[in-house]
Amino acid sequence: MNNGWRRETTIREYTKSGIRGEVVYVAPCGKRFKQYPDIIRYLEKRGINNIKRENFSFSTKLIIGDFLRPTGQNDNNTGEEKYIRYTEDQMNDEIDKVRKENGWKPRKRNKPSNSRDGSRKTNGAEKTDQQRLEEQYRLLQRLQVEAIEREKKRRDEQEQIKLQKEAMRILKEAEKRDKLDQAKRERESKHQQFMEDKRRKQEEQNKLKQEEKMKKLQEIELKRQQNAIYKEQERERRRQHMVLIKQLDVKKKNDERKRNMEKMRIEKEKEKERRTETRKLEVEIINEMRKPVEDMALPDSKHLPDLPRIEKLKLCGEAFANILMVFEFLHNFGETLGFDMESLPTMTSFQSALLNEDIESEEEMLSIMSHLVVCAIEDPGVPMPLKQLTILGQNLRQADITNTNLSEILRIFIQGRAMAEIKLFHGLTPPEPKDKKEAILSPFVNADEAYMQLLSENKTYQISQWIKDKPFLCLNATHKSEIITFLCNEL
Repeated sequence: MNNGWRRETTIREYTKSGIRGEVVYVAPCGKRFKQYPDIIRYLEKRGINNIKRENFSFSTKLIIGDFLRPTGQNDNNTGEEKYIRYTEDQMNDEIDKVRKENGWKPRKRNKPSNSRDGSRKTNGAEKTDQQRLEEQYRLLQRLQVEAIEREKKRRDEQEQIKLQKEAMRILKEAEKRDKLDQAKRERESKHQQFMEDKRRKQEEQNKLKQEEKMKKLQEIELKRQQNAIYKEQERERRRQHMVLIKQLDVKKKNDERKRNMEKMRIEKEKEKERRTETRKLEVEIINEMRKPVEDMALPDSKHLPDLPRIEKLKLCGEAFANILMVFEFLHNFGETLGFDMESLPTMTSFQSALLNEDIESEEEMLSIMSHLVVCAIEDPGVPMPLKQLTILGQNLRQADITNTNLSEILRIFIQGRAMAEIKLFHGLTPPEPKDKKEAILSPFVNADEAYMQLLSENKTYQISQWIKDKPFLCLNATHKSEIITFLCNEL
């Protein structure tokens, strides 16, 4: 305590062994400690060596330091509980007082012995004074004990009065609670009776409603059954009526069929007679026409006119006739096939392209050819498409047609049309190729000599052989015009 520490004990109650409460040590800095570990950490942190753990004790039996007794009141400003502070001497007196009030055995206190021994060594007068003081002290103690007993008796009486008042209050509250419980039970009984009556009335109303509902349902069911019987009778009447009408219709149809058969028989006889007469007339006309007639005997004979040659025409007659047909075909069906009618080539452009005189004209003709090939592949299409494959293994619908591969696509398409003609006129088809590689090489690998003979005599197959070894632009004008004419004829 000499180093600035303070020890405060908060009193909770008094017992025979002393006091019970809470001990707190206050460091010089004001920090409060309630446990040994906190104090040890504080001492080690501050480097304090002159104070050890043995210098501290949290026992309330030691009367050391200040003691705080709660008053049971709170401070108006801070709201904290107020305490009465006692010193060590005051606390000893307070403990003795409490022990006397409770009738406990007085506590042994160590009185200073030096002063008593000194008094014995003095004269006898001082001893008489000491005895007198002790007698006064004992008298004072007895008076205090009597006063304490009277005060205790008065407190007991007051406590008894308080207990009686509390018992009366509890009794009144019990009676009041009983009355409230009785009133509550009566209200609950009335409410239960009311709810029971209400439930009974509700059940009666529901029963009446259920009976009315059942009556309505019975009436509805009766009406439904009557309607069903009426509908069934009406359905049966209509069925019989329809049977009668069907019988009449069948009879009418039979009569009509008989009349038509008789009419057709008469018409056939008339048609047969008419065909016979017509055949006789045709035979007479043929016989008359077969008779030889001299030229001089013709009544309307005329000289053939001399036609001049078209200016700037360089093509032969067959090529010019083919190009003229193509020109008319494009102008008649070009819009249907999707051509731009304003950009179609002229006869002069066709002639220049066939004779390889102008590159632009050749490009125009190749564009027309590509468009015609695309349309022909779509409709009428490529017969036996699994046999007509390009060198890349694509059928003609999958292949992209450009100016570079136009000749090969043309050859494959025309060759397929030739195979279709052989199948149509002769009923022959080449054997199926074993795999895709064989189909790419040639569709006629496994064909016999008879089939190849028919194929070589076919005009369409001959056209396809023109562009087998030569590109389209390297052919002569007549062959070019025939290929274009073939495409137009296919379309």
